[in-house]
Amino acid sequence: MRASPLVMMAFFLLSSCGSGGEAYSLSSSALSFSEPEASTSLLDSVSSSGESSASSSEAGSSSAEVSSESSVSSSRSSENEPLEPLSVIALEMKSTYGDSFLIKQGDYEVLVDAGTASDASTVQAAIDTYVEDDVLDLLVLTHFHTDHIGKMTDASFFGDISVNAIVDPGVVYSSSAARSFTAMRDELVANGSRYYPVYDLLYGSDPGPRWDIEGHGGLTIEFFDTGFVKEPGTSYGGDQNNTSLAFTLEYGETRWLFAGDLPGSREADLVKSIKEEDPSYFADSSFNVFKACHHGSDGSNTDELLSFLEPDLVFMMAGLEKRNRTSSGIVDEQHPYLGALERFRLYTEEVYWTSINGTTAMTSEGKGVALQMAGRTQDYYYEGEKVDREAERFANVYQSKYYLAIQSLA
Repeated sequence: MRASPLVMMAFFLLSSCGSGGEAYSLSSSALSFSEPEASTSLLDSVSSSGESSASSSEAGSSSAEVSSESSVSSSRSSENEPLEPLSVIALEMKSTYGDSFLIKQGDYEVLVDAGTASDASTVQAAIDTYVEDDVLDLLVLTHFHTDHIGKMTDASFFGDISVNAIVDPGVVYSSSAARSFTAMRDELVANGSRYYPVYDLLYGSDPGPRWDIEGHGGLTIEFFDTGFVKEPGTSYGGDQNNTSLAFTLEYGETRWLFAGDLPGSREADLVKSIKEEDPSYFADSSFNVFKACHHGSDGSNTDELLSFLEPDLVFMMAGLEKRNRTSSGIVDEQHPYLGALERFRLYTEEVYWTSINGTTAMTSEGKGVALQMAGRTQDYYYEGEKVDREAERFANVYQSKYYLAIQSLA
């Protein structure tokens, strides 16, 4: 296990807006408490019911521009000046499976996936809250499964928010949800959005796979080949997880990896692709964050990927399934699976799941990550008793009753 830097963690209730909370820092050897510097939470404006309390802002346009670079190292800053915070907000999912998170740095925002249809109000509340200039700079759909498309099947999903650019796998899939998303995407493009199938980014023209977001402290997004990238318009009726696109964020000395529901059989190709750019891509950073592939599936998150990444923090989204929310307790293993959790633990115990912690904001100024947890909104039981939500709001997954339950099922 790599010696992990300190993970700074600040926790606030969704409804709180004061400085009365406590912050603590986690390390492998100590737990210490101090007053948080922040007086408000990134989560304050999104209520547990998925409604937004943020006031609407006047329509505007984003000033962020994208430029491409051929060298991975060319835009990595060596300056020590503080960076404006970058936040990744992982949303609590209410139904089976589901992925959706928002990336925000200044007035640059990226929405990645939209969960299931049941999560629509939560996703829309996050957009309304954090996209303050009414311009969503980038929409990424990792693949064409319903628990990632959600209700992104009509342009009205975004309300008055305009979408600047869209990236998706570019394949043709015959499901109703995939067809509806494609129709919505075409409507957005007709209204001025730019569309980039991931194949075109990797093997076509500008802006290319590496996006340096100008005016945002060296923030860089880079897309990578997973070995299953198809030419735009290719019909593919197989498991859409294979088409999951993968990308990284670079911000200061932190690196983030996101790869949708990529199966383990594709992860070796992803590692190869990143190594071809820079064999030390993750080794050269001071802090690595990983969104677990396929909601923490045992069939993903392979030793090969994890040993290359050496994550300092892992997060995942997946709804707590109905069969596991009764007074009978956790009756069947679900995502995240024990096998994957045990592999993560070889590298870090900073492993978090939104069905334990609730909506989670991870914020970085370029060195390490601060966490804010809202607390989950759904219950589960252990040994006949309801598990206290507040008791697990700050818990890593290994400290949860869910972990004890799935160990007993093994």
